[in-house]
Amino acid sequence: MQAQIDALDLELEKASEEYNRLQVRLDELNVQMAGLRRDLDEARSDHAYRIKKLEDRICTLYKAGGRGDELLELLVSADTIEDLINRIRLASSLADQDRRIVENLVDSTGRLDSVLAEIDKAKRDQLSLRRQADDQREQIRAALAGRESTLETIDAEIRAVIEAEAARQEEEQARLQRALTALLNGGQIYEGPLPETDSEILNQFLETAAYYIGIPYVWAGDRPSTGFDCSGFTQYVYAQHGVDLPHFSGFQAEMGIPVALEEIKPGDLVAFGYPVHHVGVYIGDGMFIHAPRTGDVIKISCLSERNNLSAIRRFELQPRNGAPAVW
Repeated sequence: MQAQIDALDLELEKASEEYNRLQVRLDELNVQMAGLRRDLDEARSDHAYRIKKLEDRICTLYKAGGRGDELLELLVSADTIEDLINRIRLASSLADQDRRIVENLVDSTGRLDSVLAEIDKAKRDQLSLRRQADDQREQIRAALAGRESTLETIDAEIRAVIEAEAARQEEEQARLQRALTALLNGGQIYEGPLPETDSEILNQFLETAAYYIGIPYVWAGDRPSTGFDCSGFTQYVYAQHGVDLPHFSGFQAEMGIPVALEEIKPGDLVAFGYPVHHVGVYIGDGMFIHAPRTGDVIKISCLSERNNLSAIRRFELQPRNGAPAVW
């Protein structure tokens, strides 16, 4: 039964990180859309200017006479402004200046059409990503429902054990929450012992990571006030030491400097799974801090308990400014 629960947890973790990846891509697409809208405004303004310039030139030619009959024929027989442009371009009697006016208008029309096409594609991509994110959210909810259903099938004796453990965890979480409150008033959240290093920055970094022990796991969570998922926790901790990571474990595991297992050091990011679906912070002595799963809290675990370590990455850390963040 525990194996079934663990399998569901693994699927839930993968789905949660895929949801995070889609959110990162949506953010990138929103930035792209903002740039395209600016390009569209510029293209429309330039296009309107070119049309006005062509209209002024046609009026001038008509008033000047000489080519009035030909111009009137073009105006009467043309179906659209594009048709009129093509007819004027083909009229060999037009002067170079007129050709340049028309060619500039054709260019601006092409640019406008190109920007509109890019915006249309970006909107389709955005809609597709939002649908994928919605589907992923439903998968997560379905996985959670499956996990709850599995738990409900456990017999009364095992349920009693789980309930007793849940009560113990609630009591421990309450204790950690009180410690966190004390920390906000100048106390200490983690009384150790944390592994010691020769680097003041690394020691401070480990203190930052340990500060959030006891915060509940929440999928897609990225701050103490709401809870953390695994990549939200690592993103939040490393950010306080000058390292900007995306909220997606797969991307985090590709950043920084790759490190072999025999060279692992405190402060390294550890990633698990093929593909990567979980991350944590190595603190030394074979231990790492991470946000494990739904229903659990941020805690220290032994690296030896995992058999799917897939990447170790190292980053250049900066000193933290002030106390650990709590927003």
